[in-house]
Amino acid sequence: ETTKIACLTPSNDKERLELKKRIHLLMQGSPEERLEAIEIARIWGHSSILPYLRRGLKDSDSRIIESAADVIAAFRGKPSRPKIQGKRPPRNVSLMR
Repeated sequence: ETTKIACLTPSNDKERLELKKRIHLLMQGSPEERLEAIEIARIWGHSSILPYLRRGLKDSDSRIIESAADVIAAFRGKPSRPKIQGKRPPRNVSLMR
């Protein structure tokens, strides 16, 4: 099981793109393949697969809808990007005061 998770978590950009392509192709296949794509997305846990999960919410198979909803629920409440501390004000801040 740990080797399966290790091979599904990309370590560089090339692996990340290959995994996204794999998920994309699986989402176009049979219900079993779409369910597999959702499970891969669950293991990976990266926000870049949210569009595929949203598409899974509109699927005709109830298993896929439930799985996609579960994975999306894990993303709820997480900030999309960390806020940068110490960001300087805009250049025209003197005009705003």
